[in-house]
Amino acid sequence: MKSKNDYTTDQLLDENLKNKDGESNLEVRKRMTESILEILNNHQGKQIAIVSHGASIKYYLQNFCKYDKESELLIYNGKTVCHKKLGSPCIIKIIFKDNTTVKFEECIN
Repeated sequence: MKSKNDYTTDQLLDENLKNKDGESNLEVRKRMTESILEILNNHQGKQIAIVSHGASIKYYLQNFCKYDKESELLIYNGKTVCHKKLGSPCIIKIIFKDNTTVKFEECIN
C-alpha cells in the first residue's frame, strides 16, 4: 500500500519504519543521541555546531519534541520548535545545560 506521505514523514510517524538496508527513526535517534552526548561530555562549556542530514535532525528532535502531523511541526513544551514547516536545510539551536535540553531557539529555513 502506497502512503500519502513522503518517506521522512512516514518515519516521523512510525519510529520503527526502516528503509531497505537503512536505519529506522529509532536507530538514527539512538546513534545521534549517543554521539551528541559524547560531544557534550568532551566539550563542556563550549559552543558546538553539529551538521547532519535534515531527516536525521528531525528524528533526533523527537527525543524532546512531539511531531504534530496536521501542522507538520515539532512541538516542545507546548511551543513549536519552528514556526514554519521544518525544511531542509535549516538551523536549529538547542541549548543544553549539564547534558539536558534547556531550550530551543527558532530554526532558520
